[in-house]
Order: sequence, then C-alpha cells, then structure tokens
Amino acid sequence: MGSSYTDRLNRFNWDENTSTVNIRSYNEIMSSHRSDNVQMWQSRNSISKSEFERAVLAVGNAKQSLQKGKKLANKSQWDQLTVLITSPVLNRELSMACSLLQSSSDFLSLEERAEIGFDWGSCAWRSNACGAQADAQEAIGELKKYVGLLEDFEAVFCLDVALRSVTDILSITTGKANK
Repeated sequence: MGSSYTDRLNRFNWDENTSTVNIRSYNEIMSSHRSDNVQMWQSRNSISKSEFERAVLAVGNAKQSLQKGKKLANKSQWDQLTVLITSPVLNRELSMACSLLQSSSDFLSLEERAEIGFDWGSCAWRSNACGAQADAQEAIGELKKYVGLLEDFEAVFCLDVALRSVTDILSITTGKANK
C-alpha cells in the first residue's frame, strides 16, 4: 500500500489501480495515532472540571448522532449515514473525549476508567482493557467498512453496539463533575 500518499500515487502511476490510492497504510494510521493520542496521554496528569464536562458533552453528542444514524439505517439512507459515521463527532471528538475521561482520575475511580477503557488501536496489548471506547470504535469502523453492503438491520446492530458503549460511558460519567 505504500507508506505515504506519495507512495500510493506512484504505485497508481505504475498499475492504474485507483481502488487503493486513498487507503492509508497501517504505518500511516499508527503515525497519526501516535502523534495525536499517545502524545496527549503522556502529557495528561489530571483534567479540569470544564474539560471533564466538555468530554461528557462530546460523548452525549456522539450518542445523539448514533441515534440519528439508526433512523437513517432503518430508511436505507446510506449516503447520509456515511457522512454521519465519518463525521468528527463519531471519530476524533469521541476518541479524544473518551481518552480524556479515561485519564480523569480526579473524577472517576480506577474501575470506572477501566470500564471506559482504551482506544481500539491501543488496547490489545493490555489485559482485557479494551472497554466501551474500543467497542464503540470497532462497531463504527465495521459500519464504515460495510455501509451500503449491509442490510438495514445489520447496520442498526452495529449502531446499537456503539450506542450501548457510549450509553455505558455516559452512565459512568453523569454527575461526576461535582465530585
């Protein structure tokens, strides 16, 4: 696949296969993961009350988007669903919010933070530490991969898994900012 967009374009010039030009390699994905998430995790000692509240709000926004996604899936509105599931609300914002909440030892117990868990790409080496965040990311990723190919009820199932996960996170975090 190449290690960069330029590599993929060069390969395209050689074989004219357009189907993989925009598919990032594992190294590219992990590079952005390391520069965004890991750096944030290492720099975090504690978070403020307002950061905690904003993170909870971002998870709440993700829940609303997932509920909207279920309605779109039930109506087979695949183009609109694709836009929704690739939006920042269900990707970067949800991931960053969960990572903040997972590191919020001033507001959540160790057990509660373990329930939130880690990013899907970072939890496999931890013993049973994936948690709700990884479940939501995996379900959304599955839907992104197969949107338009799934039957309505299969897409709704993926959305239900993600919805259950963000609901679990909200049940853990609701009211904890006043701790």
